[in-house]
Amino acid sequence: MRVHISQLVPGCVLLRDVNGKSGKPLFRKKTVLTEEFIAFLHAFLLEGVDVYATLADGSKFMPPKREQTAVKEMAGSSKSLTNEADPDNMTVIELYHFAVQQYEQLFRQWQSNAPVNVTQVKQIAQTLFQRLDDFTSIILSLPAFAKKANWPSHRSISLCIMSCYLGKKAGLTQKDCMQIGVAALLCNVGMAKMPSIPAPLKSERNQAQEAQYRKHPVYSYRMIENEKGLHHFSKLAVLQHHERIDGSGFPIGLASAKLHRFSKIIAVCDTFYEIMLANPEISAFKAMEDMQKNEFTRLDPVWMKKMQQIFSHLEVGTIVELSDGKKAEIIFNEPNEPLRPIVRVQDSEEIMALQTNPSVYIDSIVPNHP
Repeated sequence: MRVHISQLVPGCVLLRDVNGKSGKPLFRKKTVLTEEFIAFLHAFLLEGVDVYATLADGSKFMPPKREQTAVKEMAGSSKSLTNEADPDNMTVIELYHFAVQQYEQLFRQWQSNAPVNVTQVKQIAQTLFQRLDDFTSIILSLPAFAKKANWPSHRSISLCIMSCYLGKKAGLTQKDCMQIGVAALLCNVGMAKMPSIPAPLKSERNQAQEAQYRKHPVYSYRMIENEKGLHHFSKLAVLQHHERIDGSGFPIGLASAKLHRFSKIIAVCDTFYEIMLANPEISAFKAMEDMQKNEFTRLDPVWMKKMQQIFSHLEVGTIVELSDGKKAEIIFNEPNEPLRPIVRVQDSEEIMALQTNPSVYIDSIVPNHP
């Protein structure tokens, strides 16, 4: 049966493959949908999918009426900075949009010349940090959630999640992760002081707009430099998040030795986010490979490698789809090349070392299905 995305419930089983805009499958048929998978489908703005009439547990699937789901969606979208909203009871997709809405309210206040309330910003970071592990299944898909109309809010929330996640999984302390997350939320506050919000991608900005855009780290820093409740390292990360280790960044052109670790982490996450935003047709794995190839002199190589290892979730036994359309099982991980493991190709049983086959890369992880 064909149902709207809003009618899906955990346990629904896909009757047919679900393809993304590139034409490549997001999910294969017979995939059992979880809450996270449904959130993923929402992120790609898909209208409907075909599912079996029975759920994975054998019970009959009774899709709720669209009127009921519409009311539920409207109620969820109206959640704001009130005590009625309980992030602990939200799905991960609801939590993301709730955090974006919180940030957007603060951003509008900053546009009206209100000072930055660091306590409120920390509350957003703390809420996201408490649910950080819930973002595991969609960490690579966060750029797909972005809306152009209020892109600084979407980008700031995504950067907070990604930077905190990377830091936590890399073994940083909770205190450091929180400082990174708060800094990520504050990196774009300076855009509230601009006459108009610049376009999110460099390719969309003219020379004058690019010159204006390059001022936002300084604007952001000026707005928070005297905040006593904000750690000095977080302030440095705000100012330095567009600096690059070879000195080619902005606004100052500092090189690696003068860049704080927090700014290097945010820079890696921000660059990945921008690549995915500019190239929605490519896979996240290809985006990380392109980032390593094209940015290796500009981004910290240690944190690029850690990002690949942590974000990819490529464990032995994982079934992946390769860029040539073949499915394969990961049988050995190359420590120095986390995106290029050794795989066993299904059907042919061929053993392939992706490290020595540069034309073939991992396109996606094949979800488990019965």
